[in-house]
Amino acid sequence: MACWPGPGPTSDFIVTPRLIEFAAARVVEPLSRAKAKLLVSRACELAERVNREWGRNPLEIATIVPYGSYLSREHRMDELPLALVVRSRPEPRRARWNRMSKSEGARGLRATFGELSSFVRVRLVTAIDAVPRPFTVAWQSDDD
Repeated sequence: MACWPGPGPTSDFIVTPRLIEFAAARVVEPLSRAKAKLLVSRACELAERVNREWGRNPLEIATIVPYGSYLSREHRMDELPLALVVRSRPEPRRARWNRMSKSEGARGLRATFGELSSFVRVRLVTAIDAVPRPFTVAWQSDDD
């Protein structure tokens, strides 16, 4: 129980840490399908920009794959799961100096795509077979 009557005959209640946690909770409207589609579109634009401009990152994006609740018939979603199918950037498109490691590159991709919205859940995979079903391909690199 979050609060209880204090000792004695009064009707005062003691505020517990759990009650404070519930009172301070951020209540967010679910993500509408229209906004989810807009976010997927923005993710596709971001993927093009990442592949074109992020030469320091040894990884590039091959495919953007929304999956799970995005493919349900629900009009509102609690999250937008996006899988980024990544691959090594070809040598001619890599920066010659000041390169980052693959783990730094992966961290940068997760952070950048996560900044699209608090609803976006980013998953990096190296093959489309690793994406949970159901899924759909929203964007694919021109190099494929």
